[in-house]
Amino acid sequence: MAMVVIVTILGHVGAFARLDIVAWDVCTRMTARWHAPDRRIVLVGVDNSSLSFFAANGVLWPWPRDMWARVIDVAENAGSAGVMLDIMFDDPGIDRLNSQADATDKLFADRLSADFLTLIAAFLTPGEVTDIPVPESLTTVAKNLPAHPMPGHKLLLPYETFQHAWMGLSNTLADADGVIRSVPPVFSWHNLMLSTLSYRMAELVTESEISKLALDADGALRLRYYGKGGPGGAFPYVSAAALITNRIPADSLKGRILIVGGYAPGLLDLKPTPVADVEHPYPGFEIHATALSNILKGDYLKPVGALLSIFFTLLAGIAGLVVINRFRSVIHQTIGIAGLTIFILILIVVLFNAGFQMPVASPLLACFLGVGAQMYAGWRFEGRQRHLLHSLFSRYLDDSVIEDMLDRPDELKMVGAKRRATILFTDMVGFTPLSEKMSPEETVAVLNEYHKAVVDATLTNRGLLDKYVGDAVMAIFGAPLVDAEAQAMAAQALLDIHAGVDKLSRDRKARDLPVVDVRVGMHTDEVVVGNIGHPRRMDYTAIGSGVNIASRLEGATRLLGSRNLVSEHLCAGLPDRFHRRELGRVVLKGLHEPLKVYEMITDAAYGPWLDRFNEAWSFWREGKRQQALQTWKTLQNERENDRAIGILIDRMEKFVSTKGEDDDVLVLASK
Repeated sequence: MAMVVIVTILGHVGAFARLDIVAWDVCTRMTARWHAPDRRIVLVGVDNSSLSFFAANGVLWPWPRDMWARVIDVAENAGSAGVMLDIMFDDPGIDRLNSQADATDKLFADRLSADFLTLIAAFLTPGEVTDIPVPESLTTVAKNLPAHPMPGHKLLLPYETFQHAWMGLSNTLADADGVIRSVPPVFSWHNLMLSTLSYRMAELVTESEISKLALDADGALRLRYYGKGGPGGAFPYVSAAALITNRIPADSLKGRILIVGGYAPGLLDLKPTPVADVEHPYPGFEIHATALSNILKGDYLKPVGALLSIFFTLLAGIAGLVVINRFRSVIHQTIGIAGLTIFILILIVVLFNAGFQMPVASPLLACFLGVGAQMYAGWRFEGRQRHLLHSLFSRYLDDSVIEDMLDRPDELKMVGAKRRATILFTDMVGFTPLSEKMSPEETVAVLNEYHKAVVDATLTNRGLLDKYVGDAVMAIFGAPLVDAEAQAMAAQALLDIHAGVDKLSRDRKARDLPVVDVRVGMHTDEVVVGNIGHPRRMDYTAIGSGVNIASRLEGATRLLGSRNLVSEHLCAGLPDRFHRRELGRVVLKGLHEPLKVYEMITDAAYGPWLDRFNEAWSFWREGKRQQALQTWKTLQNERENDRAIGILIDRMEKFVSTKGEDDDVLVLASK
């Protein structure tokens, strides 16, 4: 949020003004075709064809003043609304072979004295200010309109013979890059308020004082351009030569405001504008036509106030933060920011088309930089969280599981949560008598080798190593994160533990060291997981009856003669690729309900015998108990080292002649 505020402040003080100008130029070109200029305005261009036409008749530029009187005559006779001459007449005319300057100047001056509305140009140019009388026809009261100051300029007025005519300044206002985007209606000079051509003509045509215009801080009218300049552009054009020689239909000029100026490149009045290009240079007098149309139609561009700009920038920045905090996925965040950006741009274009110049750079930068800062802060925070979680769990979980936790932080609850998890307990067979025969160094060495085999299998299969208790290990599958494959991963971990410990035993035997074996108990149930312990020493662990059952299943392996025992709850969710054999039902110490238990069979031990073993249980439940017992005894003879079959036969033999449904239940008196 701090970055959004910083960008808003920078935007308010104009730090991004250049970027805004570039964006507004793009908007100008986009929206120009959607607006048409005032249909009363017609441009009369002194183009190359006009210069060539009169030159061929011996009349060179600058033309004699009687030709401009002719322009006014044609306009008045056609019923035009008025004429604006964007041409400087600051010097007396020149004598020519066929005309005298005094005569042509007088003819033009007399024509300016007539009642027909004619406006000629004055100009402020850099130079030393001289104290000269300024005609009232150039000054204005301009109530409620700020004036653009022009210090260090001198005023060029029309030749004194013409100063009785209506006048207006032909000055425009170029930005730092030289492009003309605005025209002040009024300039302040030498304590006087001087009207521009467009503003003066607008007041004269409407016969009213125009005092309500939304100007910018420089007192300038921000122009809405209507398209390309010159013939074929936004305004209708006629050739000056065609007008003077009366080749323009009078009906096409009736009620029109004729704006006359130079279009020929040699007259040096082509200006840079947002819509100008090499093929369509923009004549200076067309800028005044654009300003006049903007004033008459009221469709000029209105700069929004500072408060609205600040609000818009803050809103865009806050919207970006909302998007980035609403979505967790980078893809969704990217789509959200892209959508927000498109919405902001469309809104800016729509408002620009309606005549409101909204800031462009600051809202987008507030959005992007605010989002970037938030993402960086989140990345730093996430980095710290990742480091913390990695340091907490790296000893207990495989790196792939830790990464999964970091990618799913919403599912991670450390303070306590219920999980359906699979709990695993292991115990080294005969560790106590083995350790009594070893030195401390040998004891630690064999424990480390054994634990490595157990822990590697556990972590590889996404298990959480909960704790070591001497030679015993407790692990959890399905926490801290929910894992749909937790039961299968736990079963695979059990088989991998047996495989790892078997390999360790073979290696130790090859080194003439005592072999080791492992017993495993495993159960799936709903448990409570979380950080448990003293505030200064806490461990992430699981508690609940499911943990006790898993521990007691590991202990029951001694009584049932198996290498492992798993509950029916675990087996219910296992794929068929996991082989197991049923060892009946047991009532564990502290419980009342019998629990069906199985022994997982490794691939190395799997064979046809397993199908016959499990088939015997089908015989048993069908009442063919003698046949079931005989099958087990046959398998016992074939598998001399299978203690579990012998113990099962001893348990079940006494129930051959009975029909009790619970004859297979073994009640365990010890843990």
